[in-house]
Amino acid sequence: MKTAPRKLIKIKEQPPRFNALEYHVSQRFTTSFDGTRIPYYLVAPKNIKLDGNNPTCSMPMAVRGFLLPNYLSLVGKNWLEKGGIYVLANIRGGSEYGPVWHSSVLKENRHKIFEDFYTVIEDLFRQRSPPLVIWGFGAAVTRAAGGHALTQRPELSTPWCARFL
Repeated sequence: MKTAPRKLIKIKEQPPRFNALEYHVSQRFTTSFDGTRIPYYLVAPKNIKLDGNNPTCSMPMAVRGFLLPNYLSLVGKNWLEKGGIYVLANIRGGSEYGPVWHSSVLKENRHKIFEDFYTVIEDLFRQRSPPLVIWGFGAAVTRAAGGHALTQRPELSTPWCARFL
């Protein structure tokens, strides 16, 4: 029995909060200390040069087993409008890549969250996008990753800012 194709009907839509056409988003990957490929997103104004002179806000994202939508808040929007670069590091611990991605850094493997974030920051330096501001957002583990990077690897960052959901 054949059924007619279904059509989606837009019921309601939020107005755009910024002009996305002004920015370039690229997904990049780096390799953590244990060989795991760690993804991150780099968002920057389209006309920006990655020459090491642009402030870069790097935010670790590993939210305890559930997916927090990756979005640019008002702060991220303002950061970009002032010529900054915004980086979202999808370190292990979140649900972006399923339950194994989340559970691979529990208990005795918790240190891997911090190592993942270090490798993203180091990759940004290799890509010529520092100076960095590390931005902790949301759950305690992501703030801890940023704080850990600041205290254990101070050469990788400048200021530190924590933000709560």
